[in-house]
Amino acid sequence: MNEREREVMAEMLAFERYAAEAGYMRGARPMDVGGSNGSHHSATLRRMASKGWLIDVGHGRSSGGKHGTRRTYKYKTTEVGRAAYTAEPQTAGEP
Repeated sequence: MNEREREVMAEMLAFERYAAEAGYMRGARPMDVGGSNGSHHSATLRRMASKGWLIDVGHGRSSGGKHGTRRTYKYKTTEVGRAAYTAEPQTAGEP
């Protein structure tokens, strides 16, 4: 797991803990785990899903402003992803 993947997985795990407490378990969007326009988060999430670390739990639609509607992807962590995250040594400041 590279640095970006570790960063996104840490955010995914934090989001899932918060979502479980709030009763919201529909999956995390890239913007829920730190993504913004032009950031690496969407590509990193797709790559992590292709490795089996995340599952794509569905697509939604959001307003795209002047460009119409856009598809939004939502993800959840898998046991394999959580194991990959915890199997590697953590650096200072990570959960």
